[in-house]
Amino acid sequence: MSRTKPNNNAKNPAVATLEWAAMDGIFTAWDSVNKEKIPITDEIRVAVLDQLSNVSGWVKELGSCRCNETHNISAAPLQVFAWKDGKSRMVREGMYKDIKDEMKAMGIKYHKVVYALNLADINSIPAGEIIKFDLGGAAMSEWIEAGVKDDWAFTTGEPVEVVINKMIKYQKPTFVKIDIDEQEEILAEEADKILQEYFSSRKTESVAVHESISDAQTVVEDAGFVEDDEDSTPF
Repeated sequence: MSRTKPNNNAKNPAVATLEWAAMDGIFTAWDSVNKEKIPITDEIRVAVLDQLSNVSGWVKELGSCRCNETHNISAAPLQVFAWKDGKSRMVREGMYKDIKDEMKAMGIKYHKVVYALNLADINSIPAGEIIKFDLGGAAMSEWIEAGVKDDWAFTTGEPVEVVINKMIKYQKPTFVKIDIDEQEEILAEEADKILQEYFSSRKTESVAVHESISDAQTVVEDAGFVEDDEDSTPF
């Protein structure tokens, strides 16, 4: 913030964050009102807008740990904040390549964060809203394997069971590319303009590393912290 250029950070336009529950083989969304995860039972049909990265995970002693979402996780030092009992604090900082092994040992791992335009009602999330997918573990691996691009639209197919030593260990999602009509393409472009304006207002990568309450609150608002008992992904 400055006298001539005030801080005009806007609110994240994503109205919901979907995460993969690998043990149950479904996506869930966080209900911020009732403070619980809601299973997604409706068909997911979305247009991808943008892809980012972060690191996140649940650490018993610290709570939910995450860093700011970024387009290039190698471009600038990360600040990883823990959020527990309504309080936040920075627990690690540094370049991803330098701290990733230590974070992984703690249970804080690399995630893909995918923003998308919701094209059909998903449970209580109406069509036309921007949502995001926080993909870790099996979901992230499948996303990368599917080679999903920023200009894709996709639906989710039947989950795939991963069997190890004749026992089902977990399930992974499937991402199926679909075609959308001209009007949906226009809506996706308009939604992406809103999203990119939000990213431009943030300028996350240009901010020097320092610990502050405002930094922690930004991470909390971006990520949608969920105070789980543990990380539900198998990795």
